[in-house]
Amino acid sequence: MIDYILKFVQQLAGAVDVPGTDWKKVIGTILGAHFAFETVMNLRQLSVLKRTQRPEVVKTFVDQDTYDKTQAYGRAKLQVSIVQGVYDLAMTYAVYKYGGLPRMWGWAQKAVSWLGWSRFSGPIAQSVAFFAIQTPLTQLIAAPFSLYNTFVLEEKFGFNKMTLGLWITDMVKTLGLSVALGGPIMAALLKIIDYFGDVFFVYATLFVLGLNLVMMVVYPLFIDPIFNKNTPLEEGELRTAINKLAGDLKFPLGEVYVQDSSRRSAHSNAYFTGLPWFKRIVIFDNLIENSSVEEVVAVLAHELGHWKRSHIPRLLTMNLSIVLATFGLFSAFAKNASLYRSLGFAPGTMPIIVGFIVFSDLLKPVEAPINFIQSYITRMYEYEADRFAVDLGYGGKLASALTTMMKKDLATVNADWLYSTYHYSHPILPERLRAIYDADPSAKPKTE
Repeated sequence: MIDYILKFVQQLAGAVDVPGTDWKKVIGTILGAHFAFETVMNLRQLSVLKRTQRPEVVKTFVDQDTYDKTQAYGRAKLQVSIVQGVYDLAMTYAVYKYGGLPRMWGWAQKAVSWLGWSRFSGPIAQSVAFFAIQTPLTQLIAAPFSLYNTFVLEEKFGFNKMTLGLWITDMVKTLGLSVALGGPIMAALLKIIDYFGDVFFVYATLFVLGLNLVMMVVYPLFIDPIFNKNTPLEEGELRTAINKLAGDLKFPLGEVYVQDSSRRSAHSNAYFTGLPWFKRIVIFDNLIENSSVEEVVAVLAHELGHWKRSHIPRLLTMNLSIVLATFGLFSAFAKNASLYRSLGFAPGTMPIIVGFIVFSDLLKPVEAPINFIQSYITRMYEYEADRFAVDLGYGGKLASALTTMMKKDLATVNADWLYSTYHYSHPILPERLRAIYDADPSAKPKTE
């Protein structure tokens, strides 16, 4: 099997490494086409968000005023997204046109010489320095829209709870973690690529798998507490109900935490994390504040449905398959001399980290169908988790909990089918309510 893959990769590598190819033009065309595709979908969704008629299935729960606010919030977010898409495209074009990648690679070389890293790892050290330069620049470029979304858009609709100081602190923490963790991970990955040669994609995928398993332990214990305060849920009616639910399902519950999410946003959620034999449930304080005990338990029944139906390992397997295919295809471009020369690198200079950045842009045509497939699968799993909660007798409470979260979050209840299929990992509220009512007619409000 590996021999066939290697033969295909070698043939592909020979086919795409053509001297004189204007890769900047190829990349620009691909990025432009991808932007046009995204814009068409955004405009389709924008027209849907101008509808004034409420979907029939939500009329009992959602009044006209809330619906109008939901539509306005959706339009505002989408309009900003369209502008940001233009901005991101322009910045990416500028990076390629004016030699941003070879320029940063040169800065990285100077940084390595200044720091004396070259005696340790050579090109790997330079790649880590490149990553340490590129990461803050990328964050800086994205900062204007992050600021606008947080302090203008979210503020306007009553969701923002952050101060400018907290925003800056989060940005610094994120940058520090990205460099501190991303640098060693990048170095390890490059070492794997260098050591295993043509078959690196197999071992790189295994490395990503191991990294995922490690992060299941590291993230909740060491990373999440840097940004959020998680307090053990006190004994009481909710804690008793959660313990009973976990016990009935034989869910390996270790601890239940309440997260102070209201410090940043008015949005609410709940999730579980951890290793197969020890899980922790995290509930946003907003969810507890805005929902009844039965509704919170219904939401958790949905979440535990993902565990019971083995959705997490299935999604991990799917994602690892995509990673394997991505690394396999990338191996055909990793040493493409015409690609690096076209971008402005000196002959013989072919930094893997730069190649992967460029390859990610070249992969846009493949990204779209993969997104459709991933969204379809995750939406199917959401329906299955809802059905699991319904079968446990939580149909009515799950419906009311989802509606409460929708109203508090101003989540959209209208979506263009193409936009929804591409962008949404979860079905929108009317779709979920119809499925819940079909599975459990008694969950439907009596007034309808």
